[in-house]
Amino acid sequence: MEIRTRILDEAGKLFVRMGIRSITMDYLAQELGISKRTIYENFKDKNEIVLYSILKGLNEHAEAINKIISESPNVIEAIYNIGKKSHEVFSQINPVFFHDLKRHYKQINELISERGGIHNVDSNLMLLRKGINEGVFKKEINIDLVNVFLQQLMEMFHSDGFNLSGRFSKEDIMRSIIKPYLVGICTEKGLELLKEHDNLLEEYI
Repeated sequence: MEIRTRILDEAGKLFVRMGIRSITMDYLAQELGISKRTIYENFKDKNEIVLYSILKGLNEHAEAINKIISESPNVIEAIYNIGKKSHEVFSQINPVFFHDLKRHYKQINELISERGGIHNVDSNLMLLRKGINEGVFKKEINIDLVNVFLQQLMEMFHSDGFNLSGRFSKEDIMRSIIKPYLVGICTEKGLELLKEHDNLLEEYI
């Protein structure tokens, strides 16, 4: 593994585990077992490391989600598998990471938002198109509008001061927000699949 990739991988792990501000260049060099000079030979400053480590992580997550979508037997099972994967990822992220990104790295946060935020827009569109092609989602839905709505919903879930998990159970969120919306855009075939995967969806979404 080349040193630049190694630096980004280690920095990314440290940022999500401990927050961004708490990781100094000295600490990063110590964890990597390299000199600080080596880091600066590969990156201009910490901001560049923050940006490229996040972009690398987002690209890897998008690839994993796209793989799930393409390999799942139907779109409802894909939603379940994506929910499971996202749960695994976000459960490992310290909330301080998001706080630091929004408060102290605003330009980077804005750039990430312009690319679709932490939830990949292109992957969501692929999922919606797959659902329509399979006859699971209604053909008449405006997938661009649905995609924007779902994107905003997910961003709201992870915004400061909107800690749903602390106020409501996953089951409440599923019954009152996610499931009614899915029911609204599903065909009869989709509704049958929702029933079949009901317990699985509630476990991870």
